[in-house]
Amino acid sequence: MEILPFIIIAVAGLLVVGIFVLIIVSLITTFIRNASSPRLAREARVVGKRLHVSGGKSGSSTYYYATFEFPNGSREEFGVGSKIYAMLAEGDFGTLHFQGTYVWEFNRRI
Repeated sequence: MEILPFIIIAVAGLLVVGIFVLIIVSLITTFIRNASSPRLAREARVVGKRLHVSGGKSGSSTYYYATFEFPNGSREEFGVGSKIYAMLAEGDFGTLHFQGTYVWEFNRRI
């Protein structure tokens, strides 16, 4: 009976470490995929914006997203930084500079 709490704590610890390792591997994989992708500049229109807030009493995180439509009619949603998000308005048209899933900038045409 005295060993059962130790086993439960050990399994829980391994689970937490495993999840942490999976998150790190996922971040590194995304970074490598983006870094090996070509940097593109395409004409696009902003067709949507959204944000996602997660967290609770101890703190929160806000994630910003924008959906762009390209001249061929295809659409793609990108996670963007707060500064880019603040400068976008639905209906804006311009040049989207991106690499993989990373948005470098959006140059609006007036």
